[in-house]
Amino acid sequence: KMNIDHAIITNIDNDHLEFYSNSFFNLYDAFVKFATQIINKKGILLIGIDFEYSKKLYNDLKIKYKHASIFSYSLNQENADYFAKNIKDDGIYTVFDLYKKNHTNPIIKEIKIPNIGKHNVFNAIGAISLVINLFNNQALKYIDGNVFDGLKGIDKRFMLVGKVKITSKSQNVIDVDIVDDYAHHPTEITTIIKAVNDSKRWDNFLLVFEPHKYTRVVSIYDDFLTAFKEAKDVIVMDIFGVSGGLKTDITKDKFVNDIKKHSNNTNIIISKSNQSLLEEIFDFIKNNYTSNNSKTLVLFIGAGLSSYFAKKTQTFFNKLS
Repeated sequence: KMNIDHAIITNIDNDHLEFYSNSFFNLYDAFVKFATQIINKKGILLIGIDFEYSKKLYNDLKIKYKHASIFSYSLNQENADYFAKNIKDDGIYTVFDLYKKNHTNPIIKEIKIPNIGKHNVFNAIGAISLVINLFNNQALKYIDGNVFDGLKGIDKRFMLVGKVKITSKSQNVIDVDIVDDYAHHPTEITTIIKAVNDSKRWDNFLLVFEPHKYTRVVSIYDDFLTAFKEAKDVIVMDIFGVSGGLKTDITKDKFVNDIKKHSNNTNIIISKSNQSLLEEIFDFIKNNYTSNNSKTLVLFIGAGLSSYFAKKTQTFFNKLS
């Protein structure tokens, strides 16, 4: 049991349901109990309202606990207590202004995050808002747009693990960034794809996806099918782990073919096996990304062996180049 005084609840999603008797109701109830503990300790609770069930949690608690220190935050909803405006990518940072409800001007201007994606802006809003309330707004005297200077990020969260140059079949040079990310739930996958597309930092984007466990694939199968619609090129690894006695007719081929049916504009490739994965990735880049000095992102996502392969990629590619 965790002894926590203050908390930020970002989202409530249908993940890890195996710990809640495969019931989303039980999962939601666990969040209610967690939030109530914070409230009973007279702590500060920040809740993101950009998602259906976290918004429901916020509304339910505000009705029941009218005088508790419960605050909402959002990426762009101006009815939230804290929200962002003027979000932009400057090639190095994601930059935004932080606003407070009913304030005409931003309370902090040009906050810089050394990472891509509006999901990171969303998380930053929650973190800063909690600090502001912990110190009764006095923190605003000391916080400016450089508050995240020195932030190196979190392991396996859009972590750059290698850079390499590949000569394409047309003899042009391709600059390749190799990135590792923990995304393995459909919501995370959709979010990371959107972040890359919105950033426009790369000319080519190859997503390497490792499905994580048969139990997870089966439990939220339909959510996976639409998660890749905005990706351009996807290579699917072997499903991590074994079925563990789970009776299912799901195979990698069936899974990928079902995804293809819901992703008309996405080139989805079934890898032959993990043993040949890196060679398949190298050949795909060399044969398909041919513009000179083009910038290419190879993004590994998953919670199993994907990180192992991501970290081996630079050395392997250098041997083949």
